[in-house]
Amino acid sequence: MAGSACVAAVSPLDSVGSKEALATCPSGTRVLGGGGYIQGGGRQVHLIRLQALGNSDRFAAGAEENGAYAGSWRVYAYGICARAPAGLEYVTFQSQRVSNAYKQVHAKCSPGKRVVSAGARIYGGSGDVVLLRFQPGLDQVEAEAVEDENGHNGDWMVWAHGVCADPLPGWELVSGATPSNSSDKVNSVGCPTGKRLHGFGSAMNGESPADWGEAIHVGAYPDAGLTTATTVVLEDVTGIADTWFTSIVAICAT
Repeated sequence: MAGSACVAAVSPLDSVGSKEALATCPSGTRVLGGGGYIQGGGRQVHLIRLQALGNSDRFAAGAEENGAYAGSWRVYAYGICARAPAGLEYVTFQSQRVSNAYKQVHAKCSPGKRVVSAGARIYGGSGDVVLLRFQPGLDQVEAEAVEDENGHNGDWMVWAHGVCADPLPGWELVSGATPSNSSDKVNSVGCPTGKRLHGFGSAMNGESPADWGEAIHVGAYPDAGLTTATTVVLEDVTGIADTWFTSIVAICAT
């Protein structure tokens, strides 16, 4: 991925309950993936949007408070940018906007194309809906979201977002998982030598359905050199009694 770059942007540092940051790619490049990170938040702020915006070549990272959080916090957005690969396309699929406690959707690439990066968005959840999974496969992106332990009174939806292209040279998925226990999780996976990170995805695993919504994504980001992806998932303020783990899938290519 010659000429690739990692760009960043940050929201204001204040106590506003919902924020977004938009990382803009340099002229002549396209947004292929990215991530986000929350600074502050006291286990009450979580990521609700990670999306490559093909119409403006920016990467959007959004976060929202779960309940009223009195402190200041901010969200960073990180974009992975490069010259457009052959067959580049941006795909999306959304669930119905209803009050179901759990939703799952898939965004599929056109026939013959492969996933370059994965993203997801929760819309209408007022901070009460948690992103469980945004994970790439061979030719689709899966997104899952669930209401937190207190539920949500209104309708909401989850979106799966994917960036796809003709198969890239050396394309492969590299995965890793944390130990299963009842503590916070930081998970990193690197691309093989000579390959660059294009995108990645994350999932929470192992919790019983009764514990869904009690752990939150507060970080999912590439390193500056585009070789490693890292995710940070924290238990909420009430914690989780069961053991659980996170998995990460990185999309690597030359």
